[in-house]
Amino acid sequence: MKRYLLITIITSFSIALFATTNKDCKGGFQGKGSSENPSPTLGDAALSAFADMVWAIDPNELVGPVGYDTLRWVSINDVLHYTIYFENSEELASANAQIVDVRFRFPYPEMMNSFELGEYNFALQNFPVKTQSNTFKSRMDLRDNMFIYVDLAAGLDIPNQQAYWHFSSIDPQTGFAPWQYNRGLLPVNDSTHAGEGYVTFSMKPAPSLQTGDTIGFFASILFDQNDTIPTNRWRNYVDAGAPQSAIINTPDEETPLLYHLSFTASDDEGGCGIKRIILYLKDNMGIWQEIASASPDTVIDMQLELGDSYKLISIAEDHVGNREPFKEVPDLILNANLAPTDILLSDSTFRDDSPDNGYIGTLSTIDTESGAFIYALAEGEGAIHNDLFLIQEDQLLLRQSLRCAYDTIYHIRISTTDAGGMTFSKQFRIYMSHVLSRPDNDTITVRICEGDSYIFRGQEYDQPGLYIQSVAVLENVCDSTFVVDVTVLPLPIRPVVSILNGTTLVSSADEGNKWMRCETTGDILVSTDKQFVPKGDGNYYLIIDNGACASESSDTIVVQSEQNEVSFTLSLAKGWSWFSSILDDAPNKHVPTFLQPIRNAVDSLSGNTRVITELTPAESYKIHTKQTVQYTWHGVACNPANYPLSLAYGWNRIGYPLAYTANLTNAWSAFLPEEGDIIKTYEAFSTFHGGQWIGSLQTLSPGDGLMYYSQSPKNMLFSTDSVHVVVRPSHAPRANEEVPQNTAIHQYPDNTTLIAMLKGNEDVEIPEGVYTAMAYSGNAVIGIGSYIEGLIYMVMYGDDELAAPIRFRAYNHLTGEVEEISEQISYTPEPLGSYVSPYILHLTYGQAITYAYSDEYAVYPNPVRDRLYVQGDIAEINELSIYSLAGVRVGRFETITEAGVVVEDIADGTYLVIISTTSGSKHIRKMIKQSISANH
Repeated sequence: MKRYLLITIITSFSIALFATTNKDCKGGFQGKGSSENPSPTLGDAALSAFADMVWAIDPNELVGPVGYDTLRWVSINDVLHYTIYFENSEELASANAQIVDVRFRFPYPEMMNSFELGEYNFALQNFPVKTQSNTFKSRMDLRDNMFIYVDLAAGLDIPNQQAYWHFSSIDPQTGFAPWQYNRGLLPVNDSTHAGEGYVTFSMKPAPSLQTGDTIGFFASILFDQNDTIPTNRWRNYVDAGAPQSAIINTPDEETPLLYHLSFTASDDEGGCGIKRIILYLKDNMGIWQEIASASPDTVIDMQLELGDSYKLISIAEDHVGNREPFKEVPDLILNANLAPTDILLSDSTFRDDSPDNGYIGTLSTIDTESGAFIYALAEGEGAIHNDLFLIQEDQLLLRQSLRCAYDTIYHIRISTTDAGGMTFSKQFRIYMSHVLSRPDNDTITVRICEGDSYIFRGQEYDQPGLYIQSVAVLENVCDSTFVVDVTVLPLPIRPVVSILNGTTLVSSADEGNKWMRCETTGDILVSTDKQFVPKGDGNYYLIIDNGACASESSDTIVVQSEQNEVSFTLSLAKGWSWFSSILDDAPNKHVPTFLQPIRNAVDSLSGNTRVITELTPAESYKIHTKQTVQYTWHGVACNPANYPLSLAYGWNRIGYPLAYTANLTNAWSAFLPEEGDIIKTYEAFSTFHGGQWIGSLQTLSPGDGLMYYSQSPKNMLFSTDSVHVVVRPSHAPRANEEVPQNTAIHQYPDNTTLIAMLKGNEDVEIPEGVYTAMAYSGNAVIGIGSYIEGLIYMVMYGDDELAAPIRFRAYNHLTGEVEEISEQISYTPEPLGSYVSPYILHLTYGQAITYAYSDEYAVYPNPVRDRLYVQGDIAEINELSIYSLAGVRVGRFETITEAGVVVEDIADGTYLVIISTTSGSKHIRKMIKQSISANH
């Protein structure tokens, strides 16, 4: 048993205790005069005689926590108890008080959260509030002794930040206040103190208070119709911080193992001061025990016994009970114990057929003191294979069988700890002997394409590396081992084909090209060069082959020396649309003949002139239909060479004379757009910047009605090449359900273009995709923006008769709320904003932004091909949504697992992933969807 001597010298100190005494003050416990109980049968004449000369008068007092010292210090952790006294003074009053209203205003709003009603008292009667509550209603039946009911309503008046008690006297016969002046809940006071009362309550200091802050307030008391009388103001100072302390150790100069312990302690700045120091000692079981409590200037003498170890901490406490947080790390360790000097292991060899938890050897310790020892695997030099072994009491065991493992030497580190807590550690070598036969390995070489997988014996492999599978054979023979050598070859990027000089096809890849021609009996390889000149009319395409994996095929290249008969299809929505024709034969150019199949659906047709005598492929037209129309015409295709265009400065209405879909780069021959030029259809537009077209319009298709904004007069000629690439249309209709309203598309004949940037507080640019900007005329949505390269591209619909100003709002995809934008404009056909100088839109409220590009969650791989994974606490995720940069939600997942989510059906492009958690926070990450890897 550990023994030690404590000699404690404690300086004297005093503790102020709370006490309630009867004292002479404004209200309560004044003990003056006497009176008899009033008669409930006072007649009308008597009442009339006293009607103008009787009243109730209210001396009063507020009493709160006495606290510490003259400043009445209290702890921020205390529950503060208060009493409000009131008295119907015998010196001043001449009538019972029928209504008593007591209330006070909370010094801090947060203190209302901890407010609790206590007991209440009046006319020598005490009433408890039996349950903890901050509201209370009661009717007291006092007919036997006071011939009245008394109603009490008490609680919180939250709007006025007050607590209140409202006592009302009720005549049992009438249900109203008694008409007699001497019937009421609080008689005129006398020597029995019948005219006195009080209410009690408690609350806690506001959590936001700092040391030195005060809690001060007064109560207001109202009797009947008299003026409100305030009480005294009661104030306490708050100590909100915990003190700190440390132990100072001074060895005795003469006596061995004798130590003089003193303390340093300080309260938080401005606090009420240190009351005492509590000293704790940790015993051999690891439990802290209190061994002394003393004032800060105390010195404690501690005599140690040889072989023992002493761990000590001090905890300071101030005068209001705030304690220093308990320490897990000792302030002081006094050691009279000597550490062990060595560890021995009875055997350090095991066989490769040893089972799980197999015994290896027994541990023992060399130490100058006897006793029990605790062994453990330790960190440090040599602790390489600790995870393969375990220690139970004094035995070293094999954690799990290492059957047929190749290694023969294992390095571990073991520690021993004596009863006094002194430790010694040492590294060991453990040897394994091979006794089992070992078959030869089988190696399987696998080559797969990126995104594919290989399955061997039920195991799927989709990453490069060497994988080992073991197959049990016989009990005394090592498992047969298969080595799966997986190589993942890159999947080539889908090639892009360009046309050189109108005849030569050029691949975007330098090697691996395979030019294919489509035949009725099967496609054939016609060239492997980077450049290829087609031989004869037909359809061609290109793939890239790296010897094992082939890319997705390119767009189809059509070689057509001469084109005569074609089919031409128009799909027109109800309302306004733009279109152009590719037909050049006389019947189809004749307006009545062309419109004959759809004439019952057409309201009007106009172009550059109001009266149209002939349809020409060089011009586009505005058409208004009563219903949705789709019809296919047959005729002779125009020759684009016959329709050169002269562009004037500003907007030009032009047709699209090509019989195939082409991108904006390949649609023209010998024509170079200028910086800032704009091309638009009824639904999309792009602007020319830095040698390329940027915007929502990237391809042109037969039937498109176009307008071209030219920065200067110039000539334009559409492509006349017999070789052309048939590309896929790049723009699709918006998913209307993803924003609050549908646009007024097809309700107006014209549109205008906007390139803008959305900013929030302090002109900070808001990341793309968080908001979708919308344009309004009145309550109608006339445009919805899409993000392209960080800017908002918007087509706004209208005409010259659109008188209402255009306002803007922003739909927040994180909150589902529509927020106002401060800018307003008038409709004009002139473009608004440019790629270089976008029009700035500002969120009205400076925008307390509710998005976060957070590192708490991550998505991978990026780019992603078919399955997206989330890194982070997926158990907290309640929804994952994927938005295009145009603000359209393309995916929503409510269940997120380690298996990820399938995004294979989402089109290639850049998206925002919005992760919503159960705590209400939202996190944004960017995702690139790419069906074919772009890394190679």
